[in-house]
Amino acid sequence: MHFTFRQLEIFVEAATDENFRQTAERLGISQPAVSKHIAALEAKAGGRLFSRNRGSIARLSPLGRSLLDRARVMLRDAQGVRHIAGPAGDEQPVLRVVAGTYIVDHLLRPALPKYYARSDMPVLELTVVESAREMLSLIRSGAADVALFTAAGIEDPDFTIERVREVKVALYASPSLVSRVSKLTTFDEVPIVMATAHSVVDDWFRAALNKVGIAPSNVVARSQFADVRRDLVLNGMGMGIMFEEEAAIYEQAGRLVRLRDTLDGGFRCLSFQRLPPGPHGVRALSFLRALIR
Repeated sequence: MHFTFRQLEIFVEAATDENFRQTAERLGISQPAVSKHIAALEAKAGGRLFSRNRGSIARLSPLGRSLLDRARVMLRDAQGVRHIAGPAGDEQPVLRVVAGTYIVDHLLRPALPKYYARSDMPVLELTVVESAREMLSLIRSGAADVALFTAAGIEDPDFTIERVREVKVALYASPSLVSRVSKLTTFDEVPIVMATAHSVVDDWFRAALNKVGIAPSNVVARSQFADVRRDLVLNGMGMGIMFEEEAAIYEQAGRLVRLRDTLDGGFRCLSFQRLPPGPHGVRALSFLRALIR
């Protein structure tokens, strides 16, 4: 899902104050406006970001704590982009890129220093969007230029969709969960962490599981964010589907157990409706293509 940097800014400030009224006064906006921004972000994050059970104190929930560090990094990166871009009158070209959390956190953000080390690149304006269909919709409306996503298969005649690289997924669980459910006779009954219901990722995961005879009936948690699903699996809440490239370090450390052989994977894709204008855009597109390869 799509969320704005303004929502992230208010969320970070509210997490600091632990009091929506105080945040509103400090930012010079109304308390209902703060609550509205937080509620919108919660709807897109898939759960409550704050627990407000004791008076006016707003404590971060586990989901809120998980999002906070990522929000701070994204805001810091955005400030760096604005600094590099210079005054608005400079008219430095901008390439608007939409991508999912995993690609932003694990691929795009670590590569930004290398990207900006080149003087011939446009400024990247990054927006986190979890649905590939929503990414294409943003491109179609003119709100974005390029989309980077991972999906089992998506076609649209209006877009160039490059399948840059195949990615593999497998079913994993923590050792503690494996010991608890070792007596179960079917994977269907094992607690499982899934993506947001009816999303492209959820449909992909269910199809991959069904193909190996697993019809999960005990979904204990859902999240649109891959890193939230990973942390829930690591903490033993349920088994889950993860990219093999992401799970490898945890598997080697003994924190994850592979439950099944490789499932049907997907493809890391780059999509656009028309080539970015000028040589700057073409060079940026080549950089992004190489990055996800």
